[in-house]
Amino acid sequence: MCTNRKLIGGLLRGDFGFTGIVATDCGALRDATQHHHRYATDAATATAAIRAGVDSNCGSVFPTALPSSLLCMNASACLNASELDVSVSRLLTARFRCASHSAL
Repeated sequence: MCTNRKLIGGLLRGDFGFTGIVATDCGALRDATQHHHRYATDAATATAAIRAGVDSNCGSVFPTALPSSLLCMNASACLNASELDVSVSRLLTARFRCASHSAL
């Protein structure tokens, strides 16, 4: 689910026009790798999640695996900075909205 492009990027963000943050359940990305064996590495799972439209990971996969996703040797499996920028932009936009509301 947390790496499903059609559901997150297509239906939720595209068809429904959702512009907010999508976060995973705690451990969901790790489960995709270790228990469901959907991806060979956490870096591949992190790449798939970002490409699907996930912005935040409750767990350790993003903090530990995103650097490897950006520096991988296989160009098609490698996450590029512009793909990551989309998620970072959504996260910062939400952070600034919260900050502006709390200042009132």
